Amino acid sequence: MSDKLVIQIRALSMDEGFELVSEAMLRDPLRRDRLYEAVVAAVELGLGHETEIQIFDSEGSVAEVLELPTLGATHFHKILV
Repeated sequence: MSDKLVIQIRALSMDEGFELVSEAMLRDPLRRDRLYEAVVAAVELGLGHETEIQIFDSEGSVAEVLELPTLGATHFHKILV
């Protein structure tokens, strides 16, 4: 059994958007303008891994946790279509 890949999404500000952080995958945080763009980017990063996406609210608390099974690109495409 492998460890889950954890990707965190944090709100920065209205002007700066959202930041994606993952110690296992990213050297520097990724920035996205909208929450849905950040979630899609996190899912794309998690392809091929069992992934946990943690979405934080503006106060720094976990607001939502999305558990993703190990998916390949074909499965991800089917989810989006």
